[in-house]
Amino acid sequence: MKIWVLFCFTVAQKSIF
Repeated sequence: MKIWVLFCFTVAQKSIF
């Protein structure tokens, strides 16, 4: 499920900022 990977990656970036 690449969607989950992309979602987690987006959330991680938002968390950093």
